[in-house]
Amino acid sequence: MSVPVLEHTEDLYNGVIVNPEGLPNPEEEDNFISSLDASIAHWKAAGKRGIWLKVPTEKAALVGTAVKAGFEFHHAEPGYVMLTQWLPVEEASTIPSNASHQIGVGALVLNEKNEILVVLEKMGPAARPGFWKTPTGLVDQGEALASAVEREVAEETGVIAEFISVVGFRESHGVGMAKKSDLFFMCACRAIKSSIKIQESEIADAKWMPVEEWLALDVYNSSLYQQMCIWGVEAVKGEYVGLKPEEMTLGLRPGTLLVYHTAHEEGVKRPKVSRTDAAPECLKPEVLAKNPKL
Repeated sequence: MSVPVLEHTEDLYNGVIVNPEGLPNPEEEDNFISSLDASIAHWKAAGKRGIWLKVPTEKAALVGTAVKAGFEFHHAEPGYVMLTQWLPVEEASTIPSNASHQIGVGALVLNEKNEILVVLEKMGPAARPGFWKTPTGLVDQGEALASAVEREVAEETGVIAEFISVVGFRESHGVGMAKKSDLFFMCACRAIKSSIKIQESEIADAKWMPVEEWLALDVYNSSLYQQMCIWGVEAVKGEYVGLKPEEMTLGLRPGTLLVYHTAHEEGVKRPKVSRTDAAPECLKPEVLAKNPKL
């Protein structure tokens, strides 16, 4: 009697995605071992390349069996662990690695008195006496930069701010427990509601400080943060051209994306070309919709 192949779909790179809902329950581990071995042999014979195996938390007992069968850990999220296996023995794996970067934002918020919003953090590397800094935080999955910076300001200080532009960003590597690369975007913002109510779990204090006083603090002297904040102050005053988002059609496939650029400023010209019209016939959304593998 032949052993059934695990439920799966094929991806666009001649690989296999195992259906997690079709995995047996942990008490059926013997069935899983035989099905997994049969599946791997079948996919190898069919010339398949990579296998993606998503194991839900409730079936985590199957992970050890998968590792013994040659699978490696790829990443984990709440609710599941993802494992992969590369099948060609004479070819280096082209399975993409897990996400390599985390994204952070800083908010340079000015009010009508030319004061900057600053905080004292309660914990973490910035939790030092007298270290007044701008509100910062990480961007959530699926969150736009503008939304993230406005959210962080509101959460940490209660201030309602309006995103103006990205004035600069820096990159660093080997950050955090996972030693990821880090992209940090400094954003200029304008205060809409200036009353402060701190997030007591993370923030020790917050206040409005005159810009000149804040920039004169020794900790920022000649630093990249000082320069980015100077750009931010100038952006709020309309003296610096920052990056602003514009929603554009992708052209290669249906949908739109946010593109950050400086061509929104007066005097900066760019061709008014529809991305959909400019795409080759074979790559227009209506064509791609009929050919999803393109």
